[in-house]
Amino acid sequence: MQTSNTIDGQSGAARALVVAARAGYFAKGFLYAGIGVLAGLAAFGRAGGQTTGIKGTLQELTTHSFGSTLLGLAAAGLAGHVLWRFYQAIADPARKGTDPKGLLLRSGFAVSGLAYASAALFAFRILLGQAAGSSDETSSQTATLMSRPGGVWLVALVGIGFIGVGLYQFYRAYRASFEDKWLPMPNDLQCWATRLSRLGIATRAIVFLMSGGFLVLAAWRSDPGAARGIGGALAELAAQPHGRYLLGAAAAGLICYGVYCALNGRYRRIQP
Repeated sequence: MQTSNTIDGQSGAARALVVAARAGYFAKGFLYAGIGVLAGLAAFGRAGGQTTGIKGTLQELTTHSFGSTLLGLAAAGLAGHVLWRFYQAIADPARKGTDPKGLLLRSGFAVSGLAYASAALFAFRILLGQAAGSSDETSSQTATLMSRPGGVWLVALVGIGFIGVGLYQFYRAYRASFEDKWLPMPNDLQCWATRLSRLGIATRAIVFLMSGGFLVLAAWRSDPGAARGIGGALAELAAQPHGRYLLGAAAAGLICYGVYCALNGRYRRIQP
């Protein structure tokens, strides 16, 4: 008989995987909300505000009380998210299949796992007192990729991939297809959860479209300095006319995306 979170008779490993997945969603939500808060502070000229991504937010944690504890929890949660993403890619618990569409979706899980593995490693290195490197490595990573044979084309393909993911995220926000993956929740909560999640997913889609566009531009110009990650995309918004309002709107949307991730941590159906 199915319970709300697990299935009776699951092995200890399966239950541990469920816990890791939920912890991962909560950690992801916490960090995206942090990105939004920092961007919101920057938009209105408050102390401590900055436009940054996940690694910059992890680094910012160390400047606050209980920062090491929060950083450790975030690192552990990210590790759980990496485990879950790789499991989704390899074991295919959602039955995406092996047709081209299924393989593309599973590849996306693997790429997501690699990205969050980099963030988790960054956090663990900070905790261990090691030099963690720059919190914004987009330009240097793009330069490294461009230095390889066919690297410019690979950067362009990565940029197109980001654009594709951004467009798909807009589709998810429009259709609210994420609701199908949630466990039952109170009607009032469901209404607000859907609204906030749609706004958050759409905002993240815009950031992905911008990042993808900058990668394509970097490839076109053969200029890795044109590449931008999340922080760079937010900084570009701030540099536009009425940029503080654009950045403030993006900040609110990213906080909503953090809420969406936290809702996944609590209500998403996870059945290994």
